[in-house]
Amino acid sequence: NESKTIPIHAVVKGDKTGLIEGMNITAVISIGETVLPAVPTEAIVSFQGQDYIFVLKNNNSTTQNNKDSSKTKDAELKLERVQVVKGTSDVGFTEVTLIKDLPPGTRIVIKGAFFVLAKMTNTGEDE
Repeated sequence: NESKTIPIHAVVKGDKTGLIEGMNITAVISIGETVLPAVPTEAIVSFQGQDYIFVLKNNNSTTQNNKDSSKTKDAELKLERVQVVKGTSDVGFTEVTLIKDLPPGTRIVIKGAFFVLAKMTNTGEDE
């Protein structure tokens, strides 16, 4: 209880190159089956004391009405900043509680969210 550690014995199968007998390891042990919404930690940005993720807005009407097929999809992307409340972080992921519901399958920005925030706040736009 004091150290929050337990002694374990691990057996390494396969290549043991670089390992020395008696080495210490750090492990994550799953003790439950709770499923929570989580995103890569770098997908979360902070702005004015709040935490956000960026989601891809539904853009079907723009895509369907686009007669110029030479335009790239990147030019049509519209992102929305969605507020979240951060929870526990572990192995590169952070639990999030969404302030507003998102439909299943919503695509989120998982890399470069900081740069999206910088661009969005620099221009004063929401898109």
